Amino acid sequence: MNLFSKKDEYLAKAKTKLEELGSQLDKLEQKGMEASGQTKENIEQKIHEVTELRDELADDVEKLKIAVEDSWQDMRESMEQSFSRITQIAKDSYEKITKR
Repeated sequence: MNLFSKKDEYLAKAKTKLEELGSQLDKLEQKGMEASGQTKENIEQKIHEVTELRDELADDVEKLKIAVEDSWQDMRESMEQSFSRITQIAKDSYEKITKR
């Protein structure tokens, strides 16, 4: 079985990761509603940043659906790096907010 035959499996995992990011955003938004002042502004800024990155990843997932064998491996590697980065940003933001 070549790597290209696993594209559907990878797409399913990518969709799950996007849903998890959505859940993390929901948690950040809830904390943002409870906060005030500079903390609220910081949370809103992080929410905006993570939302933009998540939307870019969602676009990449759509592109990956139609990618040909030669390009999908490169796209997959790039997306995995992006998923790791955005997940860490969301996690760090949530942890920082909940420690206050």
